[in-house]
Amino acid sequence: MGFCKAARIIGYLGVIFGGLRVGMGVLGAVAAEPSSEFARRYLGTATTGEAIEEGFYMIVVSILIGAIGEIGMQLAKPRA
Repeated sequence: MGFCKAARIIGYLGVIFGGLRVGMGVLGAVAAEPSSEFARRYLGTATTGEAIEEGFYMIVVSILIGAIGEIGMQLAKPRA
């Protein structure tokens, strides 16, 4: 049961932080003049596109982890 709750928490946090990473990547691509400099300094990637891609991967994996946690919670409930 503890692992299921942890999976749900990780799922929620991953979606939040993945969304922030995608948002920062888009912001850097649109607003920053040399976007590669912005990406290296603030995002830790070579380009803003890499940061956006990593954010989407984080969101997808977090949704999968959260779904597994939800399935585990449903299976752990006693049947009536």
